[in-house]
Amino acid sequence: DLQIVREGQPPQFVRTMIVGARPDPRNANDLQVSVDVSELALAAAPADFEGLGEKIAQISARVVLEQSPARDRAPAWSGQGKAARYESLALLWGPAKLTGAGRIALDPARLPVGRLDLTLETAGPTPDMAPIMAGVFAAAAQINAATGNPAPIALRFETGVLKVGDLPVRPLDPVL
Repeated sequence: DLQIVREGQPPQFVRTMIVGARPDPRNANDLQVSVDVSELALAAAPADFEGLGEKIAQISARVVLEQSPARDRAPAWSGQGKAARYESLALLWGPAKLTGAGRIALDPARLPVGRLDLTLETAGPTPDMAPIMAGVFAAAAQINAATGNPAPIALRFETGVLKVGDLPVRPLDPVL
């Protein structure tokens, strides 16, 4: 088990984490990163996402860090037009299975800006889910049941707010 500690925050635990990085053969200024995590135990579920629980069963991401030598850190990215391009993303968290792709940058205040186009498979909301997320999960469950397909979800990061489509969910914190 791996313990992750941020100053002033309770620890989080990971059963398995595999990370790989290499220059992107399509563009020498980009860096390809792959991340596979299993059994991430959060100290607490994020606000408005309590219904998903404190354990993320699986995270898998294939990301291209645009215009980013490995030595760059988030503050060097802020407002510089650099971004993380998620070529594939999969998340299994509580009753939700999310998959998709997108692109996220950082504004000068280091707040995420961008969009992830995801699909959501779920049986529906849980009793302790925030109202807006309960609505999203209920609609996704109806789409899943009616079509047999996952529901499309646009997760947007704009002006310091996380949105599902045009619906604001919660304020965002700066990265690093």
